[in-house]
Amino acid sequence: MDTSDFSGDFKRAVAAQITELGSPVAVVSKRPGVRAHSLYAWKKKFFDPNKRAIKLCY
Repeated sequence: MDTSDFSGDFKRAVAAQITELGSPVAVVSKRPGVRAHSLYAWKKKFFDPNKRAIKLCY
């Protein structure tokens, strides 16, 4: 499945599982069938390390 098939809300929710819940990327990537590389990219795009929270808008 191409990662462009996923909505922004889905990407934020998955990034939150990694950053806020502390779930390992390897575990989270198996659930939705997304490559770990994509998860790291979403984390970088949506997570604000200064606020330690997921960005709500682009």
